[in-house]
Amino acid sequence: EFQRRQGQPVSYSTHARHQESCLHTSRSNFSLPVPLSSTPGFATNIVTLNWRLHFEFVTSREPVEVPTFPENHPESMTWTGAEQIDVDTFSWNLPIKVLPTNPVLASYVSQISSTNSITL
Repeated sequence: EFQRRQGQPVSYSTHARHQESCLHTSRSNFSLPVPLSSTPGFATNIVTLNWRLHFEFVTSREPVEVPTFPENHPESMTWTGAEQIDVDTFSWNLPIKVLPTNPVLASYVSQISSTNSITL
């Protein structure tokens, strides 16, 4: 998000997008790369640039039944989800700090394995 001056409307640009259906899923993972050529966040008298992760969640208002299949059923079975479900939608903006980097130094960091997670 960036803003030219105080009081002016904020503008948004999207660099990456990920969408996933998580019905009957207890966990999910995703990875959104920040290009090395991206401008890090900064603020001056004229303009402000901030980075954020924008999450949108769509949840069903009523529990959806988990399909059950007999264990020794000889034929294959297919479960088809409901065509219409009443849902609630909410969003969450997580501010992040994008720091400047030298591409040569970034190549060393990409070889280090790490694990980070956010529990919602």
